[in-house]
Amino acid sequence: MYVNIEFLDTEPMENVITALHYNIDKTIFIGFHDVVEAYKDRTQFFLNKYCDVETIKFVEVPENDLQAILAAISTEVNNEKRAGNTVFFDITGGEGLILMAFGMLAKDYNLPIHDKKYMEVVEELMLILDNCGADWNKFTAGMGRDFKAEGLDVDVTVNPNEMYKWETFKSFLGKLNHAGAIYGYEAKDVQGGERVKFHYPSWDMKRTILKSGNIFELQVYQAKKKKEGSQDCDMGVKIDWDGNVNAGGVYNEIDVLGLNGNILTFVSCKGGNMDGNASLEPMYQIDAIASRFGGKYARKILATRERVKGVYAERADAMKIKLECY
Repeated sequence: MYVNIEFLDTEPMENVITALHYNIDKTIFIGFHDVVEAYKDRTQFFLNKYCDVETIKFVEVPENDLQAILAAISTEVNNEKRAGNTVFFDITGGEGLILMAFGMLAKDYNLPIHDKKYMEVVEELMLILDNCGADWNKFTAGMGRDFKAEGLDVDVTVNPNEMYKWETFKSFLGKLNHAGAIYGYEAKDVQGGERVKFHYPSWDMKRTILKSGNIFELQVYQAKKKKEGSQDCDMGVKIDWDGNVNAGGVYNEIDVLGLNGNILTFVSCKGGNMDGNASLEPMYQIDAIASRFGGKYARKILATRERVKGVYAERADAMKIKLECY
């Protein structure tokens, strides 16, 4: 059986185009609650009547929880693979965190993916991150602060003299535009400053860019999967201290958590400035969590974009925390 797992889009044609062109036995749609409620019936009717798709399933996922999205899609993939079915991802029309999840799982499960555009966006964002160094955080913070927009369209006039590395900043925006992370970017001189216009392709992409640590965490996650050989590795893992997370209990979130045999690896990712005491808080946090939940064999890693130096590096060594600079 050929099983297509794809994003449920608000554009109806995106939801049926693959089934119109290929012989699909089963389609599993991953979507947000409101979209599933609005498009479930009409999509199922069309695929049954015109595309001869035998089975159609809709799986709802939260909009802002990458870990939950990964878990939901992984469950469907594992179920279909255990049943001996051929699985592929179709990301036509997809967006944001769901696309990120598809991209990550396509590599993990070595599954074919129809629209490679998102994979290219993620890979290019990582290249931009590598080239920007510490400026990545400053530029993305600047986008959230100086390019404020309630919606997805940005149209602002700024004073270049008040902007951090303005010419380099504009080059950064151009790279985001080329990668597909934003669209329609232009900057031109106007009275009173320089006018900047662009469009975010989705709310999730906007949140991904403006929350500067997301791409870095993804980079570290993929590095751990590849280099450490972890049997299991996840991002954004919530560690429950008292069993009452849903009732407002005490919990922490680990950026990346790896399991290799019986050894847990706790990774804290910090992409910002590491001067002064900035590295101490994540050190103490990861030490406390690893000691509580991983025991004496747990591995502790602080992944950073800037090198931790001097007495702070010595402190990490004393706490048996490995420092990794990307």
